[in-house]
Amino acid sequence: MDITQFSANLIEWLNSWFNETFGITDRLYAENIVSSLIFIIFLLAGYIIAHVFEHYFLKWAKKTKT
Repeated sequence: MDITQFSANLIEWLNSWFNETFGITDRLYAENIVSSLIFIIFLLAGYIIAHVFEHYFLKWAKKTKT
């Protein structure tokens, strides 16, 4: 399952939950929440990758004097 299919399913589920719980029928709320969650997940993943690269690979490169 790719990210577009996953986000589409999550948007549909969130939209139906908003409709049943709060009576909100506008799909835009669900799309904004899912887009924000995906953005935050990628932002955190990028930070973790940058931290691992900086912490391990750069120190290893300085130690080996390449």
